[in-house]
Amino acid sequence: MADIDRPANARGLGHPPTPTVRTNRGFHLYFQAADRVDTTATAWGELQGEGSYVVAPPSFHQSGHEYAWLIGLDDCAIAPLETLEAERLRPEAPTQAEVLLPRGATTTEAVGIGGDGSALARLDKAVSAALTVLGIDARLGAKASGKFSCVLPGHGPDRNPSAALHRGRDGVWRYKDFHRPSDPGTLTLAEVRASREAGRIIGLKAPSQSRWYQRLFYEAGFLPARPAPLHVPPGLSPTAHRLADGFALLLALRALRDDGPAPYTRSFAGPWCGTGEDRAGEGIAELVREGVLVEARRHGRTRLYRLADETQARAEAA
Repeated sequence: MADIDRPANARGLGHPPTPTVRTNRGFHLYFQAADRVDTTATAWGELQGEGSYVVAPPSFHQSGHEYAWLIGLDDCAIAPLETLEAERLRPEAPTQAEVLLPRGATTTEAVGIGGDGSALARLDKAVSAALTVLGIDARLGAKASGKFSCVLPGHGPDRNPSAALHRGRDGVWRYKDFHRPSDPGTLTLAEVRASREAGRIIGLKAPSQSRWYQRLFYEAGFLPARPAPLHVPPGLSPTAHRLADGFALLLALRALRDDGPAPYTRSFAGPWCGTGEDRAGEGIAELVREGVLVEARRHGRTRLYRLADETQARAEAA
């Protein structure tokens, strides 16, 4: 059992879905081992093995915290210990692992979000829900889906099936486009969502990939983000309205892990809002000029923005 009581040091933790408990300081992740395992201290806590014991739900910690299943024993199989990617357990990894419950879930399903945001893309139920968002009519098998008409811009609908989903060795489901036998050919589900919004096929790098994964699984009902209600001046252009809505969503998704102002460049906002980069630049400038977006600070040359009425909007949303 992986006792993660320092989650910030497990930011790059990689593993398939496995029964998980929320503790007072972090998480208990259960794994099965073929051989004897010695208890070992790690940067993120302890890998508990022979001779160890664990407090299980529904027990209470002395602080009053109730141990609770996030992924129950009946929700998924116990993952093999060798799938725990020890080489990725580095304190300097860029994003903190979080556990988030699906909206409207009827069981105690949950998944970890960290690294490039692909954790939900390992969970079959989350991916199946995301397929509806992406307009894909397919069912997942053990390692692949059946072929279907390509949903990428300019590629479908097809007379013959021209795309499929494949699960990689890391457990992540990815999109295979048979129109493109050469690189990239295979896209992440985040890239498929971004391409459909942008109206052209685009590749993503971190942290944009993480944001698009979050957006996809938010739209699929697996992330409980709450975009702030907007208070915009009359006469704002439709493009600026769209850019404002997109920024509110971006802030809500970022708030799942960290609060604070966000970068909002034309190169990101264009695909994010489906406006194109030139119109996105004009829309951002209008939002700043009209006082909807306020520059909070800069990171190098990059401006970080917040909503002008963010405090009021969040209070109303609560």
